[in-house]
Amino acid sequence: MAELVVFSKHVFLFTLMVFLGWYVHGEGVPYLPLIKPCITHDNRTVCWCSLNYSYVNCSGQGLDFIPFLPINVTELDMSNNTLTDLGSNITKNITNKHLSLLNISHNHISFIENGFLAELDNLTTLDVSTNPLSIANLTISLKNNSRKLETIFMEGMKWTQFPYDVMKVLENTTLTKVSVNNNSLAAFGNEIFPHMSNLDTLQLSANNIRYFHGNKTFPYLPNLTHLDLSDNFINNVNLSGANSLTYLSLSSNDLTDLPVCCSNNKSLLPKLRELFMDNNCISVLMMDNINCLDELRLLNISATRIQSIESYTFAKLKKLHTITIERTESLDKRNSVKAYAFSNPSLKRLFIRYNQINFNHNEVDVAKIFENCINLTNLDLSGNNLQKLKETDWKRLLQNVPNLTYLDISNSGMLYLPKHIPLVLTNLRTFHFARNQAKIIPTNYFIKFSRLTTLLLNDNKFTTITSEMLPDDFIRHLLALDLAYNPFECNCDLLWFLTLTKRLSRKDTKPALYGYPKYYECAGGRGMTSLKDVGITQRGCLLHRQTGTTIECTCVAVMIILLSISLVYRYRWHLRYLKYMFTLHRRKDVASNNEACTRDIYVSCSRSDLQIVWDRILGKLEQQESLNVFVRHMHISPGTLELQGILKAMDESKLIMLCLSDTFSQDHLCEFETAMAINRSLTKGTWTIIVIVLEELSSENVTKTIHRLIQDDKYILWDKTEEINNSYNWTRLMRRIRGLDNVNQSPLS
Repeated sequence: MAELVVFSKHVFLFTLMVFLGWYVHGEGVPYLPLIKPCITHDNRTVCWCSLNYSYVNCSGQGLDFIPFLPINVTELDMSNNTLTDLGSNITKNITNKHLSLLNISHNHISFIENGFLAELDNLTTLDVSTNPLSIANLTISLKNNSRKLETIFMEGMKWTQFPYDVMKVLENTTLTKVSVNNNSLAAFGNEIFPHMSNLDTLQLSANNIRYFHGNKTFPYLPNLTHLDLSDNFINNVNLSGANSLTYLSLSSNDLTDLPVCCSNNKSLLPKLRELFMDNNCISVLMMDNINCLDELRLLNISATRIQSIESYTFAKLKKLHTITIERTESLDKRNSVKAYAFSNPSLKRLFIRYNQINFNHNEVDVAKIFENCINLTNLDLSGNNLQKLKETDWKRLLQNVPNLTYLDISNSGMLYLPKHIPLVLTNLRTFHFARNQAKIIPTNYFIKFSRLTTLLLNDNKFTTITSEMLPDDFIRHLLALDLAYNPFECNCDLLWFLTLTKRLSRKDTKPALYGYPKYYECAGGRGMTSLKDVGITQRGCLLHRQTGTTIECTCVAVMIILLSISLVYRYRWHLRYLKYMFTLHRRKDVASNNEACTRDIYVSCSRSDLQIVWDRILGKLEQQESLNVFVRHMHISPGTLELQGILKAMDESKLIMLCLSDTFSQDHLCEFETAMAINRSLTKGTWTIIVIVLEELSSENVTKTIHRLIQDDKYILWDKTEEINNSYNWTRLMRRIRGLDNVNQSPLS
């Protein structure tokens, strides 16, 4: 904090120097004058001057004296040297006593000659910070000073008491700003402050103050507008009489409640516009303490211990337009942010970042959290948990803030770009979506952002960027684009983006491509290659596409061939049957009368079962029953195609007998005969198959077709080992042959 205070001081000095003594060019715009070496010592330059020698900078040269200065110098910077005192022998080289600015900070000065500073009758800005000066010595040196002094810095002096004596000798000056930052003050307000009607800024940051009572200060500073009490140990504060205060910082203290700014329904700070309460120990927002601040515009309550934000917390602050609640991790609990929490029609900027709030419909009422925030223009939700929000939740969340011009949802675990953002937020001008996990930019996602000027998509998982993702009509009105730290895949798909980056890398080309080329690299591989060094060309990509197309077509053709071979093999028997039918010009319907059949029974059995089947069944059918039986093992003539002979014999037979056994299931021609027999029966419309099971089949030999054939009791179980046991089976067989049993219903239907 102390470093920040010092930095702020130097920024102020720099700005002041620019406005005080340097040129103004054009329409009132200040610019830094040219600086040139102007003073040397021991053959080295120790000071630099502006062109007209009105400004002299001798800072950081290790000087223990003030060199001889140009006669018309009005601003002198001797900071960061080794001066030990400002006696007459040291200050004699300051020939012009009309200095307006003197910076002697960061030296070793412990003594300033009495009246020296008073002699500088035009002095408006004095910086004596970080010197071992005593309050008494500084007081004496400022006696009878010029009434023109406006700003004095007394920072880092290690003082334990506020320099009231210094203030007394400056009581009648035009002093407007006093900074006593970065000291060791233990208290403030225990003495009456000298009356200073012009003082508007008092900085007491980075001290050891534990309490602040304004009743001895504010009445004597009627125009005090800016009070900085940050980075102290304040646990008690009294703000009575601060009627003109517009800025109050109590950041980084030990306060457990919001300061009491109201008394008897009246405001103790009627003009307060900005209140900083961040980095305190507040656990409950006692809004009644500040609800009377009718002029309050900005409220910062970041990094506190508040457990929840209740409904209508800020609703009574009539002119509040900015709320900042950052890094308050105590809000990560369930239902910590209630419905209507930020309800306030005057609210314009809301920063609730890095609080780890779980935004989902179970923990936050997304439809009502921003209810009555119709004028909100800036919304920062970065650093919270937004990944559980569904698309419908995003629509409900944003429908109450349609006028947003700035949206930041960076570092929120998002896996995708919500589709309702461009549909609802048509006025958006700045969109931050950095440090998320999104992999794809939907086609034409940004085309509806007709007013967007700044787009940050850095540090996501985008591997390629195409013209459909960032159309030219969209890029044309962008001023800034950031796609750094994405794992780009450097192939032909990235060609358009590579061309775009080269075009945007030229000077005075919009949009500005942040981080290019340093943070734009190809992903993968051992060494990271910068996108600007990638040598992908349009010609090479065209050749690559042609080669790729050829390979793809070849692969598809091979797959089709393999699939065809597989189908042909699987349905080979059906295909052979169809081929036979087309070859012989067979009719689709097989004749149903017996006059077309020249054989009685076609028998299908394995070669190993032929002898038993003939001895026990077929021989008797021919000899005793005078039936014409056909068996391919015995009756197909030599030189005849086997499949052709099988099909011809089947068509000439009235019935087909299938003699099932383990060897039957393993015979491919038996499998073919079974398939053709079923096909014949289905085509004919009459079940003409007789199934005989010669033995109990092994489970691995029971195919789907055989299982369907024997799943009911219509088959005949024939014992091929004992003929005496088959008399009943013979009777059943003859009934089937003569058509006395009702077996017309197919088991496969």
